[in-house]
Amino acid sequence: MFVSCCFLPAVGATWHGADTVSAAVVPDADTLQPLAPAMPDTSLARLDSTALIGMGDMLSYNDTTATDTSSKKDRILMSDVEYKAKDFYYIDEEKKRAYFYNEAEIKYGDITLSAGYILLDYGLGIAYARSILDSSGVQTQKPIFMQGEQAYDAYAMVYDFNTKRGYIKNVKTEQTEGYGAGRSVKKEGEDVFYASDFYFSTDEKLRGWIDGTGEETDYYIRSSRVKMTAGKSLVAGFSQLYIADVPTPLVLPFAFFPLNTYPSSGVLLPSYNMTNDQGFGLVNAGYYFVINDYLHLQVNGDIYTKGSWALRTTLNYFWKYHFSGSLNFDFSKVVYGEIGLPGYTKSKPWRLSWTHTQDQKWSPGLTLSASVNFSSQGYYENSLDQMYTNNYINNSVTSSSISLAKSWGASPFKTSLSMTQSQNNAQNSMSLTLPSLVVTMNRIYPFKKEDSDGKKWYEKINMQWTMNAKNTISNMPIDSFMTSSMFSKYSKMNVSHNIPVSASYKVLKYFNLGLGVNYTEDWFFKTIKKHWDDDQGKVITDTIPGFKALRQFSTSASLTTMVFGMFNISEKGKLRAIRHVMSPSLTYTYSPDFSTSFWNYYDAVQTGDRLGQIMYYSYFEGMGAGYPSYGGMSQSLSFSLVNNFEAKVADKTDSTGVKTKKVKLLDNLSTNVSYNFAAQQFKLSTIPVSGSTSFFDRRVALNFRFNFDPYRIERTLQEKKNKNDPDVYVTTRIDELGAPRLTDAGVNMNFSISSADFNKNKGKASGDNNNGSNSDSNGNYDKYGYLEYLPTWSLSMGYTYTYSKPLDKTSITNSVSLNGEVGFSKNWNMSFSTGYDFQASKVTDLRFGFARDLNTWHITLSWAPISYYSSYSFFIGVKASLLKDLKYEQNKSYRNSIF
Repeated sequence: MFVSCCFLPAVGATWHGADTVSAAVVPDADTLQPLAPAMPDTSLARLDSTALIGMGDMLSYNDTTATDTSSKKDRILMSDVEYKAKDFYYIDEEKKRAYFYNEAEIKYGDITLSAGYILLDYGLGIAYARSILDSSGVQTQKPIFMQGEQAYDAYAMVYDFNTKRGYIKNVKTEQTEGYGAGRSVKKEGEDVFYASDFYFSTDEKLRGWIDGTGEETDYYIRSSRVKMTAGKSLVAGFSQLYIADVPTPLVLPFAFFPLNTYPSSGVLLPSYNMTNDQGFGLVNAGYYFVINDYLHLQVNGDIYTKGSWALRTTLNYFWKYHFSGSLNFDFSKVVYGEIGLPGYTKSKPWRLSWTHTQDQKWSPGLTLSASVNFSSQGYYENSLDQMYTNNYINNSVTSSSISLAKSWGASPFKTSLSMTQSQNNAQNSMSLTLPSLVVTMNRIYPFKKEDSDGKKWYEKINMQWTMNAKNTISNMPIDSFMTSSMFSKYSKMNVSHNIPVSASYKVLKYFNLGLGVNYTEDWFFKTIKKHWDDDQGKVITDTIPGFKALRQFSTSASLTTMVFGMFNISEKGKLRAIRHVMSPSLTYTYSPDFSTSFWNYYDAVQTGDRLGQIMYYSYFEGMGAGYPSYGGMSQSLSFSLVNNFEAKVADKTDSTGVKTKKVKLLDNLSTNVSYNFAAQQFKLSTIPVSGSTSFFDRRVALNFRFNFDPYRIERTLQEKKNKNDPDVYVTTRIDELGAPRLTDAGVNMNFSISSADFNKNKGKASGDNNNGSNSDSNGNYDKYGYLEYLPTWSLSMGYTYTYSKPLDKTSITNSVSLNGEVGFSKNWNMSFSTGYDFQASKVTDLRFGFARDLNTWHITLSWAPISYYSSYSFFIGVKASLLKDLKYEQNKSYRNSIF
């Protein structure tokens, strides 16, 4: 609790304490002895301003007697002062001084001063603070000076509230990510400090080490003189780097450290890089612009001695509690080789990206989101900041989307306006939907009354509606983006409506009957017309502008149920029972043949000079939406079956043998087959089988799939043009049922294990015999009572096998990948990854990584001897972003594997 007091001229002295305190209990001079300078060896009542002046040269007054204080009207504290002290406070109204002892604290304006002992000369406006000794003779309750959000602690200090000047001995402070300490500090104004023999580090151990009470700091920068502006900057004179209190050859004539707690404009200092392909380069040099509180712009780039360069711009915008985003554009010129020599190449890769996110609480009915990623072909292989990574593998196909969605509370209607883009860099193609307007109506029950229980058959009927108006651009070359041909040649517009109507009923107690009708209607604004051109000897396709609608519908009926089976095996054995759950489903679908002349969706065109050479085509081919196939009547009956197997086994952790647990044996062992009564041939579909399982507490996961073709194949000998030509056989699928033939298969297995799996079990076992002794989280102590560190590790392996033989050509992939990580100690870490292709009989990738955490520093070493871009790199630097340029790094890369 603070006491507010206004100091007014008065006569006499007053003692205050927690209880009644007499002058006899005032601590003697030995108890209050300051660190520097020496205090008078008399009682508190005899302390005068001479002691304050002795603190430093900075505070000097012509006359410091009590009688002079009244004449210095501009130096008298006129505002209220809030104060508190645990043991006592003493106010000498004649000399205009107040004394506070033990957990003392005073507040004046935005300044808070706390210490073991505080003397406040409110006549002069000067405060003196220092620590006190505890019962064991240790300095405690050191002065802490706080102004705003900045705090400084020291052995002793003097502060003039009027001039905002002060003198501090052995000050310590925290600024942004750094810690500073100075032997002798002068304060000028509210935020400026001058210090001699100053220590600066991002290691928090500096605070204790500088006092001689803590661990040795990892590193520090020692400066002869500094000027520090709180929250802004620290400018130092001659500075030297010390590591583990050992001086290094790294010496700077001057140094500058930004201490901003808020973003500010400034130069982005470059780092250097050296590669065989580009030579020596300066990397990430640029400037950061703080345009205002909502917009920040960063411009930086690279330049290399062999002619390559890059320019990158990033515009960040943010409105707190509303939205934020980032717009990026990268452009570079990349040169390989020497002009006039083989292998010389030059490229200009570019990339444009935009991300936007909106706070869900802001305008919840209207949401804008964006993730845009456009790039030139080969950007992830050739750009300067991507070429030596594996991103070209992960970004062979990139995608973008922008979406604006609107909903209306409880209304079933909602709408969205979006743009999507997919770019295949390997095939130099791009597809866009620009734009797509979607209006949807959520499921409604049009015949259900508000006060009804919904049990009547017609009340179960429900419907939905979706309208999608879109303009699609498919398989366009990347270079045609934003050109005139993008819309004139590749653009196709249509509007699609879809209305599904369905109902579900319980029949015969155990079965669910589902009935449905699906209606779609597509509007086209362009169609095609084909004709035979005798002069050119080929079919010509003309695009006809004009509106035309395509209407389709289908019906369906399904019957589903679930069958449960339990096989009891033993009451006391390890395997108690096996549970089998089957989910069969029978579905019938019907859709008419929309290729007949009644619907007028198809036409015939001559395809040759001879009579009867005709081909049927749809007016809607290539117009950006689906259309019915020719002869597409469907009357299909399909059957599917999903199986799940579980075992009930004895719980090993239960000594009584009563508890059991469930173990999954097979998940989703499924198959399905269909028969199309209306098909002219191949009425029976292929038969897929798939499933998954896991072993060893899910450490091993296995997925498999097989596809069987029930129809036979036939090999026929091709007619020879020449008598001596070799025999050539052609394999075709014939409409005759035979033994199911495996045409496609795949097996994928993933295995993962880590030290945590073993330590968890070991911890349980050791925990039973702990007998209350101290132990770490794993209970690992040696026989002498010292903590044993168990290295942490993890290992994962993936195996993939695929087989494909639709007719007579066989395609097989057979590969394995291995990834691991080992933590030799809490700070040492090694990782590796590799892969092997059994079909090609070669290692596909080999990478090693090492990392060492040095508390405030970190070291990384990576080596990729076998990769598309073989490389190695070494880095050591300070972790804190404030001194991110205090580092050393070396990189080297090769266009191809060095093995």
